[in-house]
Amino acid sequence: MVRRTTSLYVLLGGTLASLAGAASPLPLVIWHGLGDTFDNPGLQSVADLYTSIYPGASTHIIHLADDGGGDRKASYFGSLHGQMELVCDQLSSNPNLTSPLAPHGFHALGFSQGGLFMRGYVEACNLPRVHTLVTFGSPHNGISEFVKCKTTDWLCRTAFGWLNANKWSDWVQSNIVPAQYYRHPSSEEMVIIPKESVWFAEVVEDGEVTWLTERELYQEDWIGLKRLDEAGKLKFLKTGGPHMHITDELLAEVYTKYLWQPEGVVAREVDGRAFNERLMTLAEPPIGDESGRYGGDMQEPLLQVQN
Repeated sequence: MVRRTTSLYVLLGGTLASLAGAASPLPLVIWHGLGDTFDNPGLQSVADLYTSIYPGASTHIIHLADDGGGDRKASYFGSLHGQMELVCDQLSSNPNLTSPLAPHGFHALGFSQGGLFMRGYVEACNLPRVHTLVTFGSPHNGISEFVKCKTTDWLCRTAFGWLNANKWSDWVQSNIVPAQYYRHPSSEEMVIIPKESVWFAEVVEDGEVTWLTERELYQEDWIGLKRLDEAGKLKFLKTGGPHMHITDELLAEVYTKYLWQPEGVVAREVDGRAFNERLMTLAEPPIGDESGRYGGDMQEPLLQVQN
């Protein structure tokens, strides 16, 4: 069973100054989730709220095609290795994200699948470098079941038709995006992916949770989480609401509490209610959520990491 939830993954660093020497807010880069598009008004609201709080900040929404339809298709179809190379080139060619305009990096925000891939960017190239990474509802521990599609969503149905037919074929593993972070529950492991996946935890069939600190991933420090934890920079948080239910209050808290800004940059108080209607487009599930499969009204975990 897959439960798509919300995670927070934060990396903090140094100071940013403009060419003129005046303090400037760090840029913000955003990566959307499965089935979404870079031109979704909800994503633009995420960017607009940030620039309202920090006037003069630059923002960039990652895109894998020049139009929304092509970008949505790329969230289902493609090679992650190729897509990561494209994003590394896209960000490295953006002058607002590179020195001397941004000598201390940029903040990154990833939603669902996009948060997992934003972490992949940090591990793959990270040039220009991420100063703070925040992920919401990202399956950091992978998935063991695929979502269902709306009846009229032929793109989604085509992609998951291939997945369900032969998820382990070379073609599917190389061309269907969700297959490339799928984890099969073996007879010894019987792993399911609940909301705790955003904390890098595993849950066996009987519901027993293996928390991050009990896993080899942590104990052998495969990706640096143990080092961060021992430095006091690994924290776990929770929030309520279904998958990708992002409000202006939550975003404003993330922007002002967890996204470091240099001395001299002051956050403005803004009325974020005007952004909420567009933000709700981020919360649309692939199918009706009558069963609460993707979180319902349960409290959802947030993962915060500082570096």
